[in-house]
Amino acid sequence: MVKKESFLNALRLAVNGVAVVTTSHNQQHNTAPSGLTISSFTSISAEPPIMQIAVNQQSQFYNNLVAANQFCLNILGENHQIWGERFSGRAINGNYQFDDEWAMHPIPHLKNGMLTLFCTMLSQQIIGTHGVFFGEISDIVSNEKHKPLAYYNRQYQHLI
Repeated sequence: MVKKESFLNALRLAVNGVAVVTTSHNQQHNTAPSGLTISSFTSISAEPPIMQIAVNQQSQFYNNLVAANQFCLNILGENHQIWGERFSGRAINGNYQFDDEWAMHPIPHLKNGMLTLFCTMLSQQIIGTHGVFFGEISDIVSNEKHKPLAYYNRQYQHLI
């Protein structure tokens, strides 16, 4: 069996996109709008359009996502690196706040994001240390003037 450290060291060589997944306030479960930086997301189906994201069960965000009936996948451009850092859990002074670059309705999303996918939760499943969530895309906002932000070798990278 492959050891965790070997697995993580090998995967640092894979280039991944960077996204901030967000959820809105859920009164029933007493959760506030929140977000988390992820690099584990993929399209599953084009018809219907379905996205898959994975979130570590130990993250503070995990319970908010479990309680949500929708989420937003904000795929970041290179000028959005600050948001990748802010929602990564390594933010300076614990500053995870949304500011005026974010619209809060219907779900928190970057106003000028590279690609924003609004998703309705379809299902969730626990696999290993992570919850895997499937969402059907209900709306898409894209801005092709942005260049993508990537994550490679444990660092943010500008590809183009």
